[in-house]
Formats: sequence, structure tokens, C-alpha cells
Amino acid sequence: MTRIESLACKFPVVLIGIWVFFSGCINAEGASWKYFFFSKDNKITYYYDEESITFPSPGNIRAWIKQVDEYGEYKKSHVELNCREKTYTFLAIISYTKEDRVKYGSTYSPKWESFPAGSVLNFLNTILCPLVDKNNKSNNK
Repeated sequence: MTRIESLACKFPVVLIGIWVFFSGCINAEGASWKYFFFSKDNKITYYYDEESITFPSPGNIRAWIKQVDEYGEYKKSHVELNCREKTYTFLAIISYTKEDRVKYGSTYSPKWESFPAGSVLNFLNTILCPLVDKNNKSNNK
């Protein structure tokens, strides 16, 4: 088999792998969106995906957040909260049109920041961080 034939055989496998990653991770399909906040000033409704919640390390929780504006356009953000340190980082942000077409998307290297007082993330912290304690207790049984 020549090198070109070998690469031609591997190319579909690579494409399928990329498709699986982006369809499963970035879109958070099969989501169970739970309302948690509405910003009257910005007219944005916030949800978190209960199905996407994971516990990557003790004291930390990850989830997808969805922000929907008054025109139906929305963003999905993959966020990790460090409940012990009261910090957060974004792992990915994807912006969509109201027709569900991706406008842009970015992934990020973890850059930990403190929860701003009175922020949406601070409010989300009060909802999700108690789940970390429940997860730790169930893992210690």
C-alpha cells in the first residue's frame, strides 16, 4: 500500500472522530436545560444542562450553560467551577443563530478567576456547588 492510499484510508476515520467530538461535546446534545436566571437589563435567560454535569476533580464541577437573548440567538458555554476556591474558568464558548447555526466557537485554556459578586456565575455557584458535596459523600460510601 502506498503512503497516499494509507492516508486515504485513515482520513474518514479522522473525520468521524472530529465529528463525534464536536457533536457530543460542543453541542451538548441530549441536554436537559434547567432555568436558573433571567437578566432584566440584558433580556437574557440562563439555563444549565443537568445532563452535562461532571465532577472532574474533588471540589470541582463542570456543566454547560445556555444564554438565550430576546431574539432567540444563544450561546453555550462549558464552565468549570472550583467550589472550594470560589473560582471559575470557561473551557468552551459557542455562539448560535436562532436557526441553530454556529456563528463562532472557541475553546480555552483554563484561566481561573473569582466569582464576581452578584454575577450570574456566582448565582450558578449556589445551585451547582452543593452537588459537589453530595457527589463527594456518595463516592465515600
